Amino acid sequence: MRKVLSIVSIALLIVAMTLSMVACNETETVTLTLCDNDGTTVLSTQKVEKGKAPTMPEAPTKEGFTFRGWFVTPTSAKAFDFDAPMKEDAKAYAQWQDNSFVDTRDWVISGTMNGWGDKLATNYHMTKVAGKNNVFELKIDLHVGDAFQLTVLLDTGILDYNNKDGARASFRNLVGADEYMEAATGLDENKNISVKQDGNYTLTLTTDSNTSNNRLTVTRNGDAKPVEVQEVVNYYIKGAGITNWANVFSPATRFVAGADGKHTLKVQLKAGEEFMFMGAVTKGDEIKENSQYFNITNVDEASIALFTGKTDETGKLVGNIKTKEAGIYDFVLDPENKTISATKSAVDATEYKYYIDGNILGGAWGDYQNSENESKYKMTQNGDVFTIEGVVLNADEELVVRAYKASETTLGWDNIAAAYNSEYLSGSVGFSAASKTNLNVKVGESGTYNITFNSYSKVLTIAKVGKDVFVKGTMNGWKHEFKDEFKMTANSENKDVYEITLTFEKDVEFGLDAYNIGAKDGGLWVGKDKLGTDGDANAIFTVEGKGNICCSEAGKYRVTYNYKTGIIDIYKVQATA
Repeated sequence: MRKVLSIVSIALLIVAMTLSMVACNETETVTLTLCDNDGTTVLSTQKVEKGKAPTMPEAPTKEGFTFRGWFVTPTSAKAFDFDAPMKEDAKAYAQWQDNSFVDTRDWVISGTMNGWGDKLATNYHMTKVAGKNNVFELKIDLHVGDAFQLTVLLDTGILDYNNKDGARASFRNLVGADEYMEAATGLDENKNISVKQDGNYTLTLTTDSNTSNNRLTVTRNGDAKPVEVQEVVNYYIKGAGITNWANVFSPATRFVAGADGKHTLKVQLKAGEEFMFMGAVTKGDEIKENSQYFNITNVDEASIALFTGKTDETGKLVGNIKTKEAGIYDFVLDPENKTISATKSAVDATEYKYYIDGNILGGAWGDYQNSENESKYKMTQNGDVFTIEGVVLNADEELVVRAYKASETTLGWDNIAAAYNSEYLSGSVGFSAASKTNLNVKVGESGTYNITFNSYSKVLTIAKVGKDVFVKGTMNGWKHEFKDEFKMTANSENKDVYEITLTFEKDVEFGLDAYNIGAKDGGLWVGKDKLGTDGDANAIFTVEGKGNICCSEAGKYRVTYNYKTGIIDIYKVQATA
């Protein structure tokens, strides 16, 4: 009996092994579906052994069209890789070139190399390839960090960044240039193309009636010519309220250079705003004020009625320009003839609210758009100034300030009124653009900061909590030179209050320079108009006819400054026995 059972067991084992071997010999397959570019029409299918590459099919045909190849989506610039092993079912999509399409548009390159179209010289226009209805080429030197797109110059002379009729080619249209190009930082599908390697390149753009088929290819021809750092002269507004008489080099204060050599600026000014214009030289990343200044003597006769100012002994207007009325002013500056013309339109009364945005506060970009988080990112308004205090920022985090109409009830990407990035920074130590092509504000050093945005001057300031405050006046030749002997110290009981004890001679005049910690520019001048009522010696320093704080009685005094309120108080120092 045992022998019979043993024989049966062996037989069953053999059967099991045989079935197993049969199962192992069965090939597991996946399916490649080849579709037309409508995304649904199936042209053919192919069974592929799992782990192996599919076979390249024969090119399909379609009347009036030329087959462009197989791609991973109906509109993608990424070709389907027939050499890659398949692990699961997949689809490949045919794309076609419309043979009847004739593109007569003026395609140009727009990017950091030409001020995003501000300096659109002839060498930035693409050339149509002879015998091709829709192929354009441009040979150009590009350098690491350059960012660009291709777009169409309209008959109006405006670049079509609204992508009307597919008039844009960005990173999504780029084919096979991974070695030389990459996507610049961005949130939408129209990301800029960023250059990874210096070189002389041929850009070849093939357009199509189906704009999703626009394709850009890149060929590196050789080395680029070394970059020549050129000096560029720009012109800026500088005034009492608009910049607090500081040099603010930002898009909000900068004139736009025109092809005719004239420069234009549109800016909203308050009634009584006192200001002037100045030139500044940009060389590389360095901007310095030059010796070109324009004041009311440069305003032409047709525009002078809009302004007022000081007069000399002959009754002629001289010095700074001063507005009579609030309004939006359009200025035209002609540096060659040293003339200024202006027109005024009604004030834009739209009110705005502001939010900080970024990978900050333990969150992600756009978190402020969630109503539960809104208050965490919303800036508090005090007149023209919006602030958010005590923000903990970590090194390498990035942020911007976003504006919405105050009446807007929904916060989203599509209804952002404006955004303010590193170009609007002033007096902010340790902050910079994230990169040449990414203008988000990048945090240099971790710490606790106050973030301020002035909606009038369009100045963004990020500063460590506290101030560096210096006394400047006749006692130091109006040059404190950031020396400790003229630096005020924070009160041990109230960190918002700064103080210093000094001996003043009679008739000494002075004021205070308040800087963000570590900053050497962008300081706030605090003078006689900020004298408070608490100090027992305030009256001694309020001298009629003097614009600065002026000492009328020699002695030793303690000067205090509350940077939160902006108030100065002065106290007598009693002699000790």
